[in-house]
Amino acid sequence: MYEKHSVFTKVMENQYNLQGLRERLVVDTSEKQPVYLLVIGKPQKYIRLSAFAYELLYQNSLGKSFEEIAEAIQQKTGKNILPFEVEAAYQKVIAEIHEIEYNSKIKLSGFLLRFPLIPQVFVNKIASCFSVAYYQPVALFLLAFIVTATVVAPRNDRFFHFTGEDLIWGYFFFFISLLLHELGHASACVRYGSQPSDIGFTIYLIFPAFYSDVTDAWKLKRLQRLIVDLGGIFFQLVVGAVYVFIYNFTQWTALKIAILMIASSCLLYLNPIF
Repeated sequence: MYEKHSVFTKVMENQYNLQGLRERLVVDTSEKQPVYLLVIGKPQKYIRLSAFAYELLYQNSLGKSFEEIAEAIQQKTGKNILPFEVEAAYQKVIAEIHEIEYNSKIKLSGFLLRFPLIPQVFVNKIASCFSVAYYQPVALFLLAFIVTATVVAPRNDRFFHFTGEDLIWGYFFFFISLLLHELGHASACVRYGSQPSDIGFTIYLIFPAFYSDVTDAWKLKRLQRLIVDLGGIFFQLVVGAVYVFIYNFTQWTALKIAILMIASSCLLYLNPIF
């Protein structure tokens, strides 16, 4: 009976084996507690694992049988666990991983369509140039520039007249800021050593938008990931600040429309729902 179970175990191990598993397991030690990740797909994405799931996958990647894994867990935790329980837990983890991989190919977090506009190779080149914005002296200067623009931004004429041409140009300037928003994410990635992917156009829920694939940022430290997340707003506010100063000089209504749209969109990005 035990021999039959061992044969069945080996068959199931082979059936549920993940290719190159050991190389795809990542441990992020930048937080107080280790974060366990599994790399999936192309472009790469990351799945967060529990410590137990990580241990199961890691031990299996070393070629250990479920009997050996069960014995190791017993020695480590003092808990009595049987090989078939380890096998069942392993199969459940693998099934969930396969489901996540399958779903990620069908739907990406509310993004209905994705049209790449700037290939990864060009994104990396452009982002490398813009990454200087995240060096402390430059970042402090740009933050001061944003604050100054906020102080001198128009406030007293919230109700104003505009033409259709003003609206078209306003949207044009706003879309420029959206593109720079995505470059802000990508540039932060490059600054800290991760690789952004392509930038493109998408439909998010029902809204047209640009996207930047910065999944590789999961390999960064926690603070660096936060900077990557906020990098889009940072760049967009810099663009908005430029518009403020040009508007104060020219009084071009199209720029005022763009400024209001940028301010609204940045507030929207800070909403955790989006």
